[in-house]
Amino acid sequence: LKSKYGSFLRAWRRALTPNDSLVIYKHHFVKACSKLGWASADPKALWLAFDQDESGEATLDELDFASARTLALFKRWIDE
Repeated sequence: LKSKYGSFLRAWRRALTPNDSLVIYKHHFVKACSKLGWASADPKALWLAFDQDESGEATLDELDFASARTLALFKRWIDE
């Protein structure tokens, strides 16, 4: 993701959650894998690595904590 999109944040917003959601669910993740050309990979195994807390949903902080923190700080700045 990072090599294709330049950063995890950009990959999150463009490939995984183009609707700007802060959460992705397993069925959306599997569809995104297909669109990314990862059909030969096992999306369910990738999901297990992605959903680190096994909540059934994944958030940007599970993919890249630093990007999630930057986005949160930016949002706080905008809201002030």
